[in-house]
Amino acid sequence: MSALLPVALAAGNALLAEASASEATSRRRAAAGAQAADLRARTAEQERLRRRRLKQALARARARFGAAGTGSAGGSAAALLGGLAAESAREGRHAGDAASRRLASLGADSARASRIERLGLLRRTGGLLLPRSPRG
Repeated sequence: MSALLPVALAAGNALLAEASASEATSRRRAAAGAQAADLRARTAEQERLRRRRLKQALARARARFGAAGTGSAGGSAAALLGGLAAESAREGRHAGDAASRRLASLGADSARASRIERLGLLRRTGGLLLPRSPRG
């Protein structure tokens, strides 16, 4: 019976360590979720501002063409307006791509931290871990 006591203590310690690691993982996921929400909000705001700047630039260009007595419907004016819109769309794609990469990085960082925590847990418990419960 006394031979089972060290095993029971090790299992108890493993349970406590696993619970602690689970809490840390939950906190990490919550923090990553908050960062992702913040990033999405900032990205949406930047997109709104980019569109507003484009609208203002197009209005200024049309006003200049109108003041010069040339229309904005054809020729150089149309090319300039189209160029402004294309440049703005390019900026929007680049900003969206950067935000997507950052979101992916947040997820990868959280997963990496969880793996590192689990490895540390293995070391602290002498390799005794309970099987992970399936995610559901």
